[in-house]
Amino acid sequence: DDWDMEHDLSDYEIHQIIKGTTPELVMTATTNRKKVTARSDWPEFKKAEHKQLNEHFNLSTFGDAIPRSQVPDKATICHQIWNYYRKRCGEYKAKSCLNGKL
Repeated sequence: DDWDMEHDLSDYEIHQIIKGTTPELVMTATTNRKKVTARSDWPEFKKAEHKQLNEHFNLSTFGDAIPRSQVPDKATICHQIWNYYRKRCGEYKAKSCLNGKL
């Protein structure tokens, strides 16, 4: 089960749910890469990134990379962004998304 983003838990309540972690390590909502790389548990999120990328590779989500000079003029380039969170069970999650802002 994912965290219930609608329910606003205090750090203490979260700490009680996830035994064995410190309040600093607990996340109830998604965060971005810049913030998560500064955390002490970044290596766990990096593993979650690799898992997500392997899933995309196995599903052939992405095509082959090409030089920017070969991208057609009218092509839309969507940039990849990451969202990070921890599940109630303590599992680290990293979700690769495409930034749809144009």
